[in-house]
Amino acid sequence: MEGRLQRAIDFYHENPDVLVTQLCKTFKVPRKRLRNRIKGIPPKKGFPAYNTKLTAINKKALYNYIDRLDRINFTIRPKFV
Repeated sequence: MEGRLQRAIDFYHENPDVLVTQLCKTFKVPRKRLRNRIKGIPPKKGFPAYNTKLTAINKKALYNYIDRLDRINFTIRPKFV
């Protein structure tokens, strides 16, 4: 799909008078997605999710903390974390 989208965008830049709906039918890509890409809106893939509470570094630190508590046989309770 990304390859077809890129070909459609390239074709649009070479021929700006062509209709986006015609490009969608020709290259078999969704109209809204093609319009967004032409406007410069990048794909959502590759961006971190907004609903994550911890970053990767924070998550690693939390795992290390829990492992350290477990090694000294300390009872791990949610209020300690």
